[in-house]
Amino acid sequence: MEALYTEIYDAQLRAALPHFNNYPELLPHIGKYWNESPYKILLIAESHYIDYFNKDKGAISEAHSKDWYNHKSSDFLWKSYLDSINTRENVKSAELEKYKSSYLHYYNMKKEIKSNLPEFKDAELIYPYLSYYNYFQRPAYKDGSSIDNNHKDDEIAYTTISFIYKIIKPNRIIFTSNKSFNSFINSRDKLEEKYLFPINQLVYSVPHPGSAWWNRRSMNYGKNPATNKNRTGRERFIDIITNRI
Repeated sequence: MEALYTEIYDAQLRAALPHFNNYPELLPHIGKYWNESPYKILLIAESHYIDYFNKDKGAISEAHSKDWYNHKSSDFLWKSYLDSINTRENVKSAELEKYKSSYLHYYNMKKEIKSNLPEFKDAELIYPYLSYYNYFQRPAYKDGSSIDNNHKDDEIAYTTISFIYKIIKPNRIIFTSNKSFNSFINSRDKLEEKYLFPINQLVYSVPHPGSAWWNRRSMNYGKNPATNKNRTGRERFIDIITNRI
């Protein structure tokens, strides 16, 4: 299958963000047709996951786990785990509808994009027109748990989004993880860069599309203008991509 992403920004990303040289698997998925896309939407999730605590098949050593950014993906003890942190391969698997339970968040977003944006109604594949990556540049080490992020994780994550934004110039940035969004906001405010990333103008947040909150109403998601009821996470996502928010 033809690649769904473009590599034209890779040299800039690697030059600006050295950890992409250590972990090329973490390079963001930037859609093959990004420059032609009518909707330059950057979707941001939380983190990848690797198994560190498995005594027999742990992906990385203890030294690697404690000093992630000064190691490389070539240091993995079990190379099979490299697939799990490969953002572009994850997007490809989702587009091909493999492992549906693992990629439910991709499908739920894809469903609403196809249903609500006329340009994508008949498109078999939509991720060639979108960009996607995980905010934290270190994976979680415990299955089913969020990353236990520290100051270094937050700092590198914010530096990463800053350069990705400058390089690919998205029109909308949508966080699909509260933990990622909160870390981003804290870093942005500490650096006094509200002007660079205005909320509900450039940057938006929605609940994880694979969680119960995707279909649950909450005052945190604002009011549905048609019904004046609290929106679900899904309705908030629709209003963001259709520019009704």
